[in-house]
Amino acid sequence: MEEDVWIARAFAKASLDSVQGNDQKADNFWQSVLDIFLSIQEESNSNKDIIKIQAPDLIRQRFQKAIQPMVTKFLAIKNTTQMASGENPELYKERLLEDFRENHNRPFTFYKCLEYLDKLPKFANHKDPSEVAQMEMEEECGVKTVVPDTVCPEGAKKAAKRQKMEAIAEKRDKDKKERVKEVVAAINNINETLKSKFEEDTYKLQLKDLTAERAFCFQNGDTDGAKKAHEELNALRNEFKAKKLAAAQKKMAPAVQEASNVEFYKSLESDDDDDTIADATVML
Repeated sequence: MEEDVWIARAFAKASLDSVQGNDQKADNFWQSVLDIFLSIQEESNSNKDIIKIQAPDLIRQRFQKAIQPMVTKFLAIKNTTQMASGENPELYKERLLEDFRENHNRPFTFYKCLEYLDKLPKFANHKDPSEVAQMEMEEECGVKTVVPDTVCPEGAKKAAKRQKMEAIAEKRDKDKKERVKEVVAAINNINETLKSKFEEDTYKLQLKDLTAERAFCFQNGDTDGAKKAHEELNALRNEFKAKKLAAAQKKMAPAVQEASNVEFYKSLESDDDDDTIADATVML
């Protein structure tokens, strides 16, 4: 809108007023903006019907709620987007406008206002759109045309929101790590269970085969073959017991490990496999 450009021109001229300077009050400042705006409007509409704005608040509201936030957001993009080497200024402008549209889902319609605003100290160093709120507070208390070099401290609400989001992210990461640990532990437990079951099934199958082989040798008068099968049975039995003992010790706490071993050995002696071997021994 052409009127927005007039407001930007008036604001820039009033901000740089060497007579009133930075000490002028808000009401006086916006009255100055209005007076300059009306002067520009009369010059620009010499052959048109002029609708004069008489209330400074209308100028202030349009500037603070429309022009200023959008210009600040655009300059935030411009100040963080460098012109590519050999890039045409017009193409650079189009790229900035496209970035603005993508970031804010609306076109930037105040480009002509930049001619008067982007060189003002109020806008020159803006890189964060959140500074709009700070600028609006300045307008209520009095205009400042010098941007301090120090960064404004983070507001209490913004800090609380940031801390809350950080806490949520930290908890989410912690929960994720815990879930991963649980999944890994469950997988390891399943693998150990399957491995133990496989070893036990293999042991029983070998035990059955050796027992049958020993019985066959004994029935056919092959004493050496029966003796060899018997020795292999004992070796297999001892090996399996040693594996079970090692697995049990791995799970036991050091404080109760020694006492638990005694009960473990007793439990092994009562296994059904021992009865099978004992019966085979009698046959010899």
